[in-house]
Amino acid sequence: MLQLALFLALLTSSNTGAQSSPRAEEPGVRQAVPAPAAKTEEATLESALEDLKNAVAKLQKVRAATLQPKPEDLALLVDIQRVSSTLDREVRALRVMASPPIEKPAPTPEAVAYERSKPWVEEIRALGPDAARRRELALGEVRLALQGGDAIAQHAALMALQSCGDVEYDKHPFRDLVLPFAQTAKGPPLRAAMYALFNTESAPADLALVHAAWERDRQGLDSSVLHLMHLFGGGAITGRSEDIALEYIADFEKGESRQGVNGMWGAKVGPRLEARMLELERSPDREVRHDAIYFGLSTFADKGPAVVDALIRILTDPDHNNSGRALWGLSHGVLDSEKAKVVDALVDLHNARADPQVRASCRRTIEMYGGPAALNRLAK
Repeated sequence: MLQLALFLALLTSSNTGAQSSPRAEEPGVRQAVPAPAAKTEEATLESALEDLKNAVAKLQKVRAATLQPKPEDLALLVDIQRVSSTLDREVRALRVMASPPIEKPAPTPEAVAYERSKPWVEEIRALGPDAARRRELALGEVRLALQGGDAIAQHAALMALQSCGDVEYDKHPFRDLVLPFAQTAKGPPLRAAMYALFNTESAPADLALVHAAWERDRQGLDSSVLHLMHLFGGGAITGRSEDIALEYIADFEKGESRQGVNGMWGAKVGPRLEARMLELERSPDREVRHDAIYFGLSTFADKGPAVVDALIRILTDPDHNNSGRALWGLSHGVLDSEKAKVVDALVDLHNARADPQVRASCRRTIEMYGGPAALNRLAK
């Protein structure tokens, strides 16, 4: 409580008489023994609080009695403010000391597996003259982990393969090691197993494994189901995959499945899934509508009449997050039968807008679909 004492010393104007200088001891004269000092009051939070209340009361009296502080009082006021700041730090420190310790929850098995996978991922993805040796050593450890009986190590190994699909190495031997997990895993390891299978060596028949995993543990696949069907389906979400996709986004308006809708990005979708996304684009909920445009309609491959008409209509949306996305969506994946319609719409948009970026985007797509001759229709 040293700061409290200093604070009170600055605030309390105690007038104490000056003590006389000690006299030299006279020969033969016995000096009086000073009385023992009074016992200092024990410092407690209660006594400190009472002293502070008294100090504040004194300051209030000074402020009430003073019409205008004197210039010579400024230094003292600065000192009071400085000590007050120190007091604030001391109180905050005491509050921390008085607070019960926060117990960190034990890490989940998934978090433990992720931490164990990180060194493998780093070694497998390494570059440089020694990268090949490091990669082989790490892949050897991953192989042993998959063959072992440690569930956390197996999950970590699946995560490592999930994160290294773009790395060049002999992936064929890993298929037989990963396949059993893709066939039977549940919970978080299921998702890692499916991605690991795709990133090592996948076969067209593996799409049925995704469908079976959905039936076995929907929560295990969670927000990755659309993306996994997209990957294993060769870019298409049709047939049984379309059924599952419609199940997944059934409660999209309620906020469910929002996180995974980006798994449709660039997919060729079936007619029912297309119709569902067109329905969501008409939603009065701005976020629902935006997600349908941003992650769905604008990204689809083989955009047919209904999707193209919707994107052309969205070009007039005052929200650039929607109209700009529609303009981007019309620049790719449009069926040949719809390209003339897109050219007409973008010529109209170009000539009605002053934004140079919008005009440039229109110009590129118009030339791509209509050739140089179509550019003659653009206003200067």
